[in-house]
Amino acid sequence: MQIPLPNIRTLQRRMQHVRLEPGVLGEVFEMLRLKADGMSVMECVLSLDEMSITPGVELHMGTGRLFGNITLPDHKGQATHALVFMLAGVTTRWKQVVAYHYTGNSTNGAVYQPIIVSIVEAAASVGLHVCNITTDMGSPNRAMWK
Repeated sequence: MQIPLPNIRTLQRRMQHVRLEPGVLGEVFEMLRLKADGMSVMECVLSLDEMSITPGVELHMGTGRLFGNITLPDHKGQATHALVFMLAGVTTRWKQVVAYHYTGNSTNGAVYQPIIVSIVEAAASVGLHVCNITTDMGSPNRAMWK
């Protein structure tokens, strides 16, 4: 069975006005509100993970803004990692990136706490209950848990 999908340009036009700046993605939570309205179970998991990226500067054509520097609060320099925060269903199969930041080689995990609190509050405001937070044992994550 083949499902007809929209043309790639149609998808690009629909997404070009969604603001995806580093930080908590407020517009994504508005879309999650629609998803949560149709779910019977509202429990979800927040997970965060970091991955290496190639350092460099890129121009975002939609906003005319340059990206390549660290966006994590109280940190400066050129970004070498991307930190992603995702919500995922516990009993249903879905996941969604809800925040991200560019980070450097050395990160103070204590700054994660206010970001996590704002994500949990935003999730609650759209009807989702974060019942678990999952991280790996990287040194910034260990600092956050202390």
